[in-house]
Amino acid sequence: MKKIILFFILILNFSSFAEEQELIEGGIVKYDNHSHVVGIFASREEAFQIFEARVEYFSKEYEVVKIDKFLDENGEGKIAILFHREKKDLQCFVMLEGNKIIYGNMIPAGDCAIIKKYLN
Repeated sequence: MKKIILFFILILNFSSFAEEQELIEGGIVKYDNHSHVVGIFASREEAFQIFEARVEYFSKEYEVVKIDKFLDENGEGKIAILFHREKKDLQCFVMLEGNKIIYGNMIPAGDCAIIKKYLN
């Protein structure tokens, strides 16, 4: 039952950004003080569209402080790191790896290893 609920949460989470995209697999990874949403799409192009849409969406509430490219086993990846406009101790990131998107928001400053890695 928990998996079904998480699946519907994930579908709703991506639905407004993925009109024509096909979500292959996904889930929510919970940490102590924050969580990440992970989505695997049918193609890199679909994942890139979601990446761009998520960065644009979060930019309404967060300020982009860094966009960086990196190489991984799937080729070139991309990450956007954002800080909350009013509450500077809250952070957000959106990451593209191959056909996978990982993102999290409302993350307490210093709490996310991914943000720490790419911010320095």
